[in-house]
Amino acid sequence: MKARLLAGMIGVGTVAAAVPAEAQYAVGRCVVTRGLERTLRDFQTRAQQANGTPGMAATVFDKDGVVATAAAGVRSLNTGEALTGNDNFSLGSHTKHLLAVSVGQLVDQGRLSYDARIGELLPDMAGSMQPAFRDATVRQLLFMTAGFSAYNGTDSDRTGDMLAAFAAASGSPAERRNQFTRLLLASEPAYAPGEGQRYSNASFSVLGTIYERLVERPYAQAAVDSVFGRVGAAAGFGIPRDLGPANPSVHLAAGDGTLVAIDDPAEVTNVLLGRLPPELDPAGGMVATMPAFAKVEQQLLRASMGLSQPLASAAALRGLFEPVGDLGAGGIVTSRITGRTTHFFEGSTGGSHAFSFLVPTAGIGVVFASNSGVNPFIGVADTQEDGYALMMALAERARRGVLVARSADQGAVFGEVEASCAASKGDLFAVTRTFGDLTSAQASALAERIAPDDSRLIDRLSAASLEAMADHVDTHMSIGGNAFRGRLPDGGEGRWRAFIAGGSLGGRAVADAAAPGSEIAGWASSWGVTGPVGDRLRAGIAFGYAQARARLAGGAGSVRLTSPQVALALAYDSGNGLFGDFRAMFARQNVRTERSLAIDGLDPGTVRARRNALGSLVDASIGYAIGNRLRIAPVAGLRFTGNNVDRAEESGSPLALAIDRRHSHRLDARAGLSVATGFALGGAMIRPSVEAFHVRTIADRRPALVARFAEGGGAMRFAAAPIDRTWTSVRAGIDIDAGPAAFQLGATGAIGRDGRDDLRLVAGTRMRF
Repeated sequence: MKARLLAGMIGVGTVAAAVPAEAQYAVGRCVVTRGLERTLRDFQTRAQQANGTPGMAATVFDKDGVVATAAAGVRSLNTGEALTGNDNFSLGSHTKHLLAVSVGQLVDQGRLSYDARIGELLPDMAGSMQPAFRDATVRQLLFMTAGFSAYNGTDSDRTGDMLAAFAAASGSPAERRNQFTRLLLASEPAYAPGEGQRYSNASFSVLGTIYERLVERPYAQAAVDSVFGRVGAAAGFGIPRDLGPANPSVHLAAGDGTLVAIDDPAEVTNVLLGRLPPELDPAGGMVATMPAFAKVEQQLLRASMGLSQPLASAAALRGLFEPVGDLGAGGIVTSRITGRTTHFFEGSTGGSHAFSFLVPTAGIGVVFASNSGVNPFIGVADTQEDGYALMMALAERARRGVLVARSADQGAVFGEVEASCAASKGDLFAVTRTFGDLTSAQASALAERIAPDDSRLIDRLSAASLEAMADHVDTHMSIGGNAFRGRLPDGGEGRWRAFIAGGSLGGRAVADAAAPGSEIAGWASSWGVTGPVGDRLRAGIAFGYAQARARLAGGAGSVRLTSPQVALALAYDSGNGLFGDFRAMFARQNVRTERSLAIDGLDPGTVRARRNALGSLVDASIGYAIGNRLRIAPVAGLRFTGNNVDRAEESGSPLALAIDRRHSHRLDARAGLSVATGFALGGAMIRPSVEAFHVRTIADRRPALVARFAEGGGAMRFAAAPIDRTWTSVRAGIDIDAGPAAFQLGATGAIGRDGRDDLRLVAGTRMRF
């Protein structure tokens, strides 16, 4: 087996030169799609067993485009016809945030203001309009704070009025929307505009009427052109089978828990059966394929990352991702799923569900829909959020696969599989000429194990060990916390002192959002001297040693780092409260990695490597301390972290890699507050302190990791791991100064950084001389 595997991999070197990049990209795309199909097929089987879901489709995308689309299940329980990735689905309330995009375009064009009042925009309705609604604004409609009730079945009285209005309505779709808007504005507000928030179909029915009047075109046409048209995609309104029989049927939940399929669109006559009337089109009537919907959401992902996109200006789209109360514009929810900030939304009608997830820190997203009135996660996941995490795991796995698709050389790793993929001859990975006798499941698992996840953990361990050293130095340079700066001669601190410190470091290391790794564990120690240089300047030098370890996702391997370190520090105290700091840490790191390639039924061996790295951390800050016994200091600063990792040659398997040198760095800005106090106790000076900082990454260079098989073959490129660009840092400590000797205890935590929380503990002592 190993001989066949090795022969196949060595053969890659010759294939790489012959297969054009376009063909290799197609191979990679096929690899991703096959993997996504397997994952979705498994999920649909579980959902059908748990809640009856007939079929579903998903499209995964990243900031550069659509990655892959897959479908599973059937269009109708009546016919058993297979569902495809090009089938249309009802998007439901996703229509709301798409209308928010269209409204933002009008604001960009100067044709509308977010602060415009309903009474001004609909003057013909002002006479019958409730006074409170006249001053409600477009912004309040977008964030559902305009005073409207839900009108979605959760408020029986208002829903009854709505259904009666639908039954009595007549005229064109635009005329019906005007009639319904007049009814909504004449109804008693559920709360004073601006003083509450309620998810509401009514808000967007009114907003749709305003939009339709301003663009002077039929709403359905203008709404599709303004969003889908800008990304070269199509959409419609109604139900999927309005667009043709090759689409999913509506499936309604019956009283006994079973699903009833309605295949004939003419029989889906009202909102209770899953067809929204024209009055509710702006709130939930849009229909599209998942690839078309993904093209729009992919541009919103770019907007959430601060990247250029064609939909609207950054200012116009900002409200989608910056909630007012619990909701962003259009009802988008922002939360943390699988440890990452995620913008997500669920839309549903009586016979379908649709979901979208955008993860800006990871640069990935997924749209997903089912043709069932029952939530597809019921019975499959313990909670709704667990269900969302399941979809994000699906997206992350598919995105890992697209690294294959986006690298011309790496696409050739799969050898002579292009013809099989293009001809759809079974599963891509079953081609034995490249992978020996592997089954499709084995080949898929092996492809994931080959990718060296350890690169991101090396950077994290390097940063953790250097940050621990910075904690030690800062503890002894800032006596009693930064808030007690500006008093350099106080408490005998005008003399030189020697110090020794040590502590632990730990946290969760997420090597893969779909499969979190285990805890980071390690320790660090340091020793050095600090003392005055002139009247207002303190200097320090320290030496240290750190050890740290983390495991790869799923326990398949580990990274170990040992690191001798040196640090230089300066602290300036003006004597009137102003202070500044500068610290520089450097480390020569020895890194050992180990990664098992064993999969079910096959063990190609365990690869091991040793390499050296040079880590650096440079930190500067400035602050101003006020107060006497209780000292408060606002502090701001910058921190540069870099890591230069040498080339590595793995050994232990025919699939071992040669990994190129890699240099990465990031620049973080932080701003926060330091609070400290001091008091005498039994002849000693006690100074407790606490500090909290908001940190944001303002510059980041993490090039792709480049590797090739040690036995031969073309280069492969693995995209840099995503990072969180904002997080919170908290530090607390106590300094006990007993005269000749002083003692310190402290803890530093990073909350929400790169999908994990870190904690570092430090204890130390210093002696005067």
